[in-house]
Amino acid sequence: MNWYKISQTNQYDNNLSSEENESILEEIPVSSLDEENSSIKNTPDSKIKVKTFYELTQEELDNIYNLFEKSYLEATGNSWTKEKFMSRARDWTFYIGPKGTGYIAIRNQKSGLSKLNGVAGNPKDIYQAYSYLVKESQDNPLWGMVSKELKNLANKSGLISPPGLLVKLAFKFIPSYVYGDAKILSIGLDGGVEFEYNDVGIAKKYLVANKAYYKFILKNLMERGESIPGFIFNWFKSL
Repeated sequence: MNWYKISQTNQYDNNLSSEENESILEEIPVSSLDEENSSIKNTPDSKIKVKTFYELTQEELDNIYNLFEKSYLEATGNSWTKEKFMSRARDWTFYIGPKGTGYIAIRNQKSGLSKLNGVAGNPKDIYQAYSYLVKESQDNPLWGMVSKELKNLANKSGLISPPGLLVKLAFKFIPSYVYGDAKILSIGLDGGVEFEYNDVGIAKKYLVANKAYYKFILKNLMERGESIPGFIFNWFKSL
């Protein structure tokens, strides 16, 4: 197997705060959904509503939390309280599907990355929100850790999941606070990372991201002088 050793500079991105060094694989819970996504096809996204937390009406906030709680309970058996959700969501931007029955939420980071912080509701609305967001963020790194069902839906929308070996390499140098100090139980060959959380138990998550994000990752690996397998290097270059 060929390995590439790239010139080393800083071990970690010193231009970012400890909070913003979540840039690669931060793990904040993302909701799950059912298998309805298997029949979803492209649909117009012109009716997507894009709103910050403070632009949402109380009715919209209540609906968003209800969708979040329902999806989260189905996925993990536990959920954040409404108060915790509202406190976390204050710096999120919401992409709400045409029917208002599904949404995606992102948080823009100081590093220039955008993080998927929440996904919940009807798969058709989620798919349209995903598709809209992928088009909007072509030049801006976008990433998230999601359930297998949401991974499949995200992949259909244009977000990419990396080889499992790349995920294993990445987690070697990601500090635990980045994924909420959860315990990593395993990292599968399919890239699935099994976390154990103190508040919601065990959950398996997959990385999804756009091409701009993987370019960011490659740049960071190059600066750190990381040795990576040749086929992984070629995978980056093929994007």
